[in-house]
Amino acid sequence: MRFFLITGTVLGYVPTWLLGLPAFRILRALNYRSLRLALALGFVMGALTWVGFVTFLYAYFLGSVPSFSSNWTDLICWLFATGALGSLVGATIWLIAD
Repeated sequence: MRFFLITGTVLGYVPTWLLGLPAFRILRALNYRSLRLALALGFVMGALTWVGFVTFLYAYFLGSVPSFSSNWTDLICWLFATGALGSLVGATIWLIAD
């Protein structure tokens, strides 16, 4: 479990930066500079990154796509945890780039 937490955290930062920085620059050009918007976009990107990461791990190591319908409480818990990490990255981008 610790391996997945550390690996997911490290791999969650890279796609969030790669997707978040262009999104931030586009929104800044449109004069949308709200911290709340940066937190929300970071949350969404962090959660989507985790879903993609887990799907990739299942497909690569097990040869199948995971079934997320087995335990919704774990899924929601992980989505909120990785979304919170994405929000931290979004806030960091907002603080550095603005």
